[in-house]
Amino acid sequence: MNYWNTITELDHDYMVRELVSYLDGNGFVGIQADIVGYNHPELIYWQNTGNGHIPDVVAQKNRMTYLFEVETVSTLTSEHSKSQRLLFTANAKEHGKFFVLVVQASAKTDAELLLQQEGLPATVWTVG
Repeated sequence: MNYWNTITELDHDYMVRELVSYLDGNGFVGIQADIVGYNHPELIYWQNTGNGHIPDVVAQKNRMTYLFEVETVSTLTSEHSKSQRLLFTANAKEHGKFFVLVVQASAKTDAELLLQQEGLPATVWTVG
């Protein structure tokens, strides 16, 4: 199933590339990204069901692994996005990682409120 229309997908891929560029210039290593031209992150899955998602970007800095999920304004509140946030937050907590939700600057407040409502301890970064 395709969750994004073509324009949203282009916005998403642009945001992922901007994030990767930022990480690369700020001391992150081992960068993997779920876009063409990069090694892809591994599937993270629920052990009890085997269902899972691939994070948009995974990188390391100062011996800490970061999971990044990029959402556009139009995908932020989707059930698919919520499923990703729940899984990546649980994985980060269980394995000592750090989960970061990355959104467009115009959606930062909405993203922070959404995480608060869902009770998810994640940080929100902006791109664009």
